[in-house]
Amino acid sequence: MIKNAILFVLTLLSSFCSIAQISFPTGAAIWTERRGQGEAPHVWQVMEQRNEVLSAIGNSYKKLYSAQFPSIPILIGGMREDSAHRIYYYDVTLGAERKVYDFSMVLGDTLKTWGSTEMPIGIVHSIDTVTIGSIARKRINFRQLTATSRWTLGAWVEGIGNTGLGGLLANPMTQPTCDCGINTLCFSAGDTDIYHNPAYATYLCLPVLAGVEHTITAYTDVQLYPNPVQSSASFVTLQGVDRARVSIYDVQGKLMHNSMMNNREPLRIFPSLVASGVYIYSIVSENGNRYYGKLIIE
Repeated sequence: MIKNAILFVLTLLSSFCSIAQISFPTGAAIWTERRGQGEAPHVWQVMEQRNEVLSAIGNSYKKLYSAQFPSIPILIGGMREDSAHRIYYYDVTLGAERKVYDFSMVLGDTLKTWGSTEMPIGIVHSIDTVTIGSIARKRINFRQLTATSRWTLGAWVEGIGNTGLGGLLANPMTQPTCDCGINTLCFSAGDTDIYHNPAYATYLCLPVLAGVEHTITAYTDVQLYPNPVQSSASFVTLQGVDRARVSIYDVQGKLMHNSMMNNREPLRIFPSLVASGVYIYSIVSENGNRYYGKLIIE
């Protein structure tokens, strides 16, 4: 029995040793967050790390911008990772940094609140691996101080950050569990979508700040006209694309309309499909090419 237990532990250790350490993004990256507001509609918050250097308090950070759709992004700080696999956020308003992730934590370590007064709020429950974006990544799971089971609303994953409650910068175990907290919705690095929170599978991963049209893989013949839409219809045409799925989302990221189209028959969008307002449309071809844009229904 003891021998088998030892072999099991050694197997686990060897599996962890064989997995390469995944660094935190050092280039362009986007975290889309869903921020609940209780009874009010939730909002999109987009955190964008740019490949721009911010020098402060003797350290170099990659600049971090934030915008609540559809407002203009502003610089809020920067991110850096040290040699011990700890990630820090520098706040330009406070002129100080705080540790937001520590991937050197081991089983049984205590998770504490951030700030001048650190209070214990959780314990490392388990450390395992999860494959996201075709890469095996270290995942740190927590439990509450008085609990024995794993906290299922958020975990830390290498190269991404928090995958659930807490978003990019908030401590997961200090967030309310009602619909008034911050949740990581999606994560992308460069032009590659890497993570989509399965709890919000029907929500759009907003790829851009301020609702500006953005082409992840360029289409040369995407047309939407007229826009804004009044009494007449809008048409979306794709020349050279056999079939594509067109989805329309509201400003909270909720799917409002979904249909297929082809290049021989343009898709007709009537104002009666959705109420007046601002929407995001997504066009995804069969080969995975994507295009996003803004649609206005008057």
